[in-house]
Amino acid sequence: MRHNRRGFTLIELLLVVAIISLILTLTVPALVTVRRQALILRCQNNMRHIHAMVLAWIPEHDRLVPYLFPESMLDPEHRDTLGTQASVLADIVENNRAILKCPADIGYGGVDYGLTAEGVTCFAHLGQSYAYNNTFYTDPPPGYEGRPIPMAQLDDRDNQIIMLSDFSSVWHGSPGSDTKSSKYFLNLMFFDGHVVGKEFDSDRQAKTFRSEHSRWW
Repeated sequence: MRHNRRGFTLIELLLVVAIISLILTLTVPALVTVRRQALILRCQNNMRHIHAMVLAWIPEHDRLVPYLFPESMLDPEHRDTLGTQASVLADIVENNRAILKCPADIGYGGVDYGLTAEGVTCFAHLGQSYAYNNTFYTDPPPGYEGRPIPMAQLDDRDNQIIMLSDFSSVWHGSPGSDTKSSKYFLNLMFFDGHVVGKEFDSDRQAKTFRSEHSRWW
């Protein structure tokens, strides 16, 4: 018996390819968005854990705002006595350093802020992925130069003052086809413990917002 085997025609193959391309076009962006949102939520969860441990640390230290120096501001003589941001934060979180690492830390922040070489994460270089509010020592309020600040000074505005944020607005951003369509994003934790994610049109806008919400005097 002769079997009549018929193969695919060129038009049928092109139709299959077109359908697969359409499916990929529809699903890949959705998967990218889901992954981005998952990283944002994991980062925010890290920040909430850090805040809970800061709350436990404050009563044991005369209810003072954690006075953390960035490594760049400390000469070798004072690093051992005062500690860097990473070492003090690690002490606050009881050396649970994993929560000091943003899951989206891919090193671009190092390029933006001059902290690390391209491809090196901020966590690998600094021991943390999060920028602590440094206005308390770079631009202290009158009467508090070189002194820790009581938490009571922040009570009326602790929901408006940033404690921690991502180092870079690139990590959680959504790159567009060009600079104008790209979006930048920061996770921000305030002193009262609430965490928000905020999208910006530019890295400059993100930095300006963070600066404006870091001072209270």
